[in-house]
Amino acid sequence: MSQSLSPEIFSASPSAGFAGETLSLSGWGFHAENCSRNLVAVGSDVCEVQNCSARNINCTLAPLAAGNYPITLAILGRGEAFSQASFTYSLVISAISPDSIGFGGGLLVTISGFGFSDLSP
Repeated sequence: MSQSLSPEIFSASPSAGFAGETLSLSGWGFHAENCSRNLVAVGSDVCEVQNCSARNINCTLAPLAAGNYPITLAILGRGEAFSQASFTYSLVISAISPDSIGFGGGLLVTISGFGFSDLSP
């Protein structure tokens, strides 16, 4: 594959956020005529491309556990973009129930939010 055809990611924004938000990539060599040829991944999960041009891609972030993940881009017929771009999924606790307990223990406490690992019980 010719290096002159290989795509390049210059920046990604935002650098942190949540599942369902839009991730915008800026760079060079993206497939503008057919957005489905731009395969974006954050970590090992697909970031679904919504729109694109030769220099920009917008995709919707899939749910992942809180943490920092590399952003990769493969373009069918053009190669992979290598970059230092990454995205940090945030952990949000939206509720703790019950909101008060005694000292005796033995009560089930429920913590709600998102960004938890699938390994969380």
